[in-house]
Amino acid sequence: MNEQNSLGPLLGAPELLARLPQEEQILITLFYIKGQSVQEIATLLGVPARSVEVILRQGRSRLLGFLGISEGS
Repeated sequence: MNEQNSLGPLLGAPELLARLPQEEQILITLFYIKGQSVQEIATLLGVPARSVEVILRQGRSRLLGFLGISEGS
């Protein structure tokens, strides 16, 4: 599954996004909705790209968990 599109249906549900910690909300929005790359986000926020990847993974996993879906599904 294309990581960039894996959350498509969930992003149309702002109430789910609002349940995430603020840091995850921001990164999910920048990456999935605004289409910025991990490197662009890292540069913008002044953090390592690896940190952005980890937070995105946590947010994605949490969003899917809200619906009872595991990332491996």
